[in-house]
Amino acid sequence: MKGISFYLLLLIGLNNNVYPQTLDCDDYIDYYDFIGVYLPIEQITILEETKNYILSMNRDKDYNYYTILVITRNAILYDDYNYESCRSVPVWEIIKYKFEYNNDYFVIDNNGNKYKKISDDIENWHQALENYVTNIVMKELLVQGEIILNEKGFIIPSLNNKQFGVMIYFYGYLENASLYLVDESGNRYALEIKDNEYIIYRLSRSWEKNATIWSKKLKES
Repeated sequence: MKGISFYLLLLIGLNNNVYPQTLDCDDYIDYYDFIGVYLPIEQITILEETKNYILSMNRDKDYNYYTILVITRNAILYDDYNYESCRSVPVWEIIKYKFEYNNDYFVIDNNGNKYKKISDDIENWHQALENYVTNIVMKELLVQGEIILNEKGFIIPSLNNKQFGVMIYFYGYLENASLYLVDESGNRYALEIKDNEYIIYRLSRSWEKNATIWSKKLKES
């Protein structure tokens, strides 16, 4: 395992007269391995165990970790709830961050929270997160060819190749829903997994279930 402390990175930036919020890491090549998109381990664990992204986002109000970290060449960006925009982590927190590698890349923040790298694609981090969530929640459907990932999200061939995107930020809450989806016209949907059956419901503007538009029972393996 190797660890990299941002104390050193900050000193490099200061010695090169770089504003502390922006860290110039040209002299520390190993840092580039850690550039990418990260999610907190706690959130990933809930997501993998329940296949419920909405549940993983409805945490206790006393949580003290960011819901996403985006590590770039010159900064660490974060969002602390709805992924609508990213802001720079304050320098007084960054200097206490640590980096670790143990088969995967990890970051430990100033509060001791651990994050795992899920993608290298920092330019399209929204899409990287959508794909990561879809690959976990809908893994069996992907394996069985019932959905197909693309650059906009995924399509369902048996539903006239209807295109869906995953709503990685949301304001409503619907019991038993695992994912919120949106189509190309802006209509919202909820995905529910029940007894190995995937069910997609149309949602009203008040986040209430309307008619079922699609369902698929998993094939027996």
